[in-house]
Amino acid sequence: MKKKIFFLGAGNMAESIIAALLQNKVFEPQDILVCDISSERMEHMVKTYGVTAISDGAAALKIADIFLIAVRPQDMGSLGWVKDAMLEKRPFTVSIVCSCLIHTLEEICGKAAIARMMPNTLTKAQHGYSGLCCNDLCTEDDRKTLEEIAGAIGQYMYVDEKLFNAWTGFATSAPLMIYKFIYGMIEGGIYSGFTLEQSKEVIYEAIIGSGLNLQLTGEHPLQLVDKLTTPGGVGIEHFKALEEGNFTNLCIDAVWAAVQKAEAMADKYKVD
Repeated sequence: MKKKIFFLGAGNMAESIIAALLQNKVFEPQDILVCDISSERMEHMVKTYGVTAISDGAAALKIADIFLIAVRPQDMGSLGWVKDAMLEKRPFTVSIVCSCLIHTLEEICGKAAIARMMPNTLTKAQHGYSGLCCNDLCTEDDRKTLEEIAGAIGQYMYVDEKLFNAWTGFATSAPLMIYKFIYGMIEGGIYSGFTLEQSKEVIYEAIIGSGLNLQLTGEHPLQLVDKLTTPGGVGIEHFKALEEGNFTNLCIDAVWAAVQKAEAMADKYKVD
């Protein structure tokens, strides 16, 4: 992509995106600018990826074609300088800031093509969905640019902004729940007498294979549960123990708690 992209914020998620963009040759190092309040983070990004560190965000916006906002939600209030800096060029703006509405971004950036991307956290594996939405000023070229960025870190899906907080709590937080489940299964293997390495190998493959099996067959998960639970067998005993622990409801409650937190953050950091 023969465009320059400016990352405002160089935290872990910004770094993951930059690494994926470079790995997939979407951008070259010389076309990526980064700015962060931490000089150590900027030094790390320059040393690790060969990108350009820039301390003057307003100057970066005069040369960037894409402006990617990757600051913390609580820091959005410090971006009062952005609107004036964008008057000259108005780069396509992409925000990965949790719970920050397009309306708020328009107040900060002024009249510009603006998109939100809620990135997946499985960037190294390049699996998992990122949520996308755009304002009315985004062109087809802007959408293509957005899709190239999102596609570098995995899959993507356009989602109505009304569901973006739910997306944050559901899709973005999903790996956390799965990691916790994997940990429990590995511990179960150790408790049963297997080594840590044996348990890890078995469970990692079981998780990957189960997901692929569902994708390949198109079957509902409970259809496959039925196939694995023979009368009086081991599988049904496993299933019974999970249900006695209210496993399904715990999953629902965990997702809903994360969604509610995202909603609360949107209320806390919105700009009227």
